[in-house]
Amino acid sequence: RSTRHYLSRRPWAQRWHHVRVEEVGDWARCARLLVGQGVGLCLGGGGARGNVHFGVIRAMEEIGIPIDIVAGTSFGALAGGIYAMTAGEPGSMFRVVERVMSRNFSSRAMFMDFNFPRTAYFTGFYLNSVLQRTFARRRCEDLLVPFACTSTDILNFEAKLHREGPLWRVIRASMSLVGFVPPLPHQEARTEDGKVCSSLLVDGGYTNQYPTEELRQLGAGVVISVQACPDFEPVSTDYGDRVMGGAVALLRLLGLRWRWYRGADPPPQIEIQERLMFLPDSMRGQVSTRSEILLKPPISGFGLLEFTRFKELSEIGYNTALPELRAWLDGNSDPARRVCSIIAQGKADSWPDSKSHRDKMVRTEYGGGGADGEG
Repeated sequence: RSTRHYLSRRPWAQRWHHVRVEEVGDWARCARLLVGQGVGLCLGGGGARGNVHFGVIRAMEEIGIPIDIVAGTSFGALAGGIYAMTAGEPGSMFRVVERVMSRNFSSRAMFMDFNFPRTAYFTGFYLNSVLQRTFARRRCEDLLVPFACTSTDILNFEAKLHREGPLWRVIRASMSLVGFVPPLPHQEARTEDGKVCSSLLVDGGYTNQYPTEELRQLGAGVVISVQACPDFEPVSTDYGDRVMGGAVALLRLLGLRWRWYRGADPPPQIEIQERLMFLPDSMRGQVSTRSEILLKPPISGFGLLEFTRFKELSEIGYNTALPELRAWLDGNSDPARRVCSIIAQGKADSWPDSKSHRDKMVRTEYGGGGADGEG
């Protein structure tokens, strides 16, 4: 928990790693990341549909594919943060997920947070409290598995990658969907001169839905990405130059379609938001070409806020990922062969049972100006 103070005395350190002395897997993860051969997991946003991420993680653990570093956006940041927080504690991730999804994400509580929409429909208090209860005082830089998440700074017009700071707060920034919760004010000191800069942070999907390049810069040689948003259906464009939302809502309430009154149905606000979030990645190039494998679970029948269906979604993620990952590993690509060798090495390696100082954690770091270790 002292990583923040440790790094403050070493401003040149760009990367840091935690290892438990008795865990050979921790040392192997650290070594892979230092030489740029780590396995990175990239988790996209999609609201409640992001629960498929937990099923994918379960499939990877069952096969033996290590997750050396994880990065996410929006709900993918939440899923990645929960995994990184519980790494090394078998079964803990799913206990946390069940508590968060079944108890904390309540429709009634969300309704009570409803706000006059000058800035957003919700005050942000409810989401803040859920994340604070989930992550407490944990910080990104203290996590056993390296973690990063994205956000969009609308004050300075730039994309952000968060690797330090309170875990709940950076995830809140990454999940701040415009119009639903207010932008999150943020301050941080610049590394080069120590000057404090202010930001207003919203959902990372507006600028970087899949931070694959960032994972590679942090040591990932193989990137597995997960899409938690269904493919978009064609949208009609002949609904006219204006839309009366009240009329659309009334017609739907009566079981009638907008087409009967005016023409084609206009796209709902949620779909417009989702299309906006996938625009940057479409312009940068398809995520499938920037990842060794892209998993796309079939989740078209699930809504953005259906958090109570987390078990179904997790099972869909598992059933999709397990055969696809096995088929990929059976292929002849160089990345697949490298991962197969990592899996085989992981099964072969073990420490002697009589290992002393079993509770001791060692921190290592790597930066542009050199390296330094401290026990």
